Amino acid sequence: IFKWLAASSQTRLTQQASTTLQQLVNEAEQIPPKQRPVWLMASWEAQTARIQQSWFGQRIARTLELQISRGRRNQLEGDLKTLSDQDADRQHDSYSLLRIIHWAMPMLGFLGTVLGISQTLGQLDTKMLATQQQDAMNQLTAGLYVAFDTTAIALILTVFSMFVQFAVSRLEQSILSDIDLDASDGLIQFLSADPYDAQDNLLT
Repeated sequence: IFKWLAASSQTRLTQQASTTLQQLVNEAEQIPPKQRPVWLMASWEAQTARIQQSWFGQRIARTLELQISRGRRNQLEGDLKTLSDQDADRQHDSYSLLRIIHWAMPMLGFLGTVLGISQTLGQLDTKMLATQQQDAMNQLTAGLYVAFDTTAIALILTVFSMFVQFAVSRLEQSILSDIDLDASDGLIQFLSADPYDAQDNLLT
């Protein structure tokens, strides 16, 4: 539920941040290519904290930091691909605990069944079984109902949780795909011109 709420919030923030990035790019057509990464970083840091801390905002900030620290923009597409892979891996790893729970829940259900059967058989009155067989069988079946219910509940919870995980994971993957597309569309054309390219061409 927490991840679903967070993903729903990120959907709205991604749309807002993408629109903001496109507006900044459109307003900065007159900025010299060499100054564009620093200018865009300063403009991005002037946005609201929610936009900066969103998945999209963090992707843009990390990309610009790499471009500024390198001093050249000929690896922009590689940086975007690397950051995209890192976010995808982080999203996959965020379900590691839940995957362990999905494995453990049926085992706990089976354990509850075994313990329930053992407890039921241990409390069975052999004298009642010899003299009052119907009452003894009623006591035995009542205990077995509870024992087998633990496995049934564990399996139901596991299946339900797996379907919920699948839905939330698909939502997060859709958000990351939108981030990949919007970040590439907003940055590649704006930062593609590298002032060192002409010098390299002359040298070669």
